[in-house]
Amino acid sequence: MKIKTKIGELEGDPREIRDFCKMIDFDAMQFFQPEKKISIFFVLLPLFIYLVMAVVLIFKPQQDPKIILLATFAALILMAIIVAGVHLRYKNSWVSVFTALVFLLTLPMLLGWVEPREAVNNLIDIYQKPTK
Repeated sequence: MKIKTKIGELEGDPREIRDFCKMIDFDAMQFFQPEKKISIFFVLLPLFIYLVMAVVLIFKPQQDPKIILLATFAALILMAIIVAGVHLRYKNSWVSVFTALVFLLTLPMLLGWVEPREAVNNLIDIYQKPTK
């Protein structure tokens, strides 16, 4: 196996290269630092703000279109921040996609487009329909 470097080529199998690095007392970990996870604070703070906004909008619905539009943009921005924070924290695409889907599925209830009871009844109807 040949490895090209700035000063030339290293030739040998991985064991020989590892032994060579031990012989010259080379520690690669001095040059490569492990990546730190972002603080859970960057996920929990936007989530807390989103949940407070959701509770206020669900239990005290506003009829003013400007407030609904502002809430829509705020919810979408908070969702993007939360999903990005989850992805950066856990480095798992499936967790990020699941988080985004949960937020997108709850958005109509948050904005008052669908009542929570109506959404549950729709889900029950979907699962009780016989398939062809």
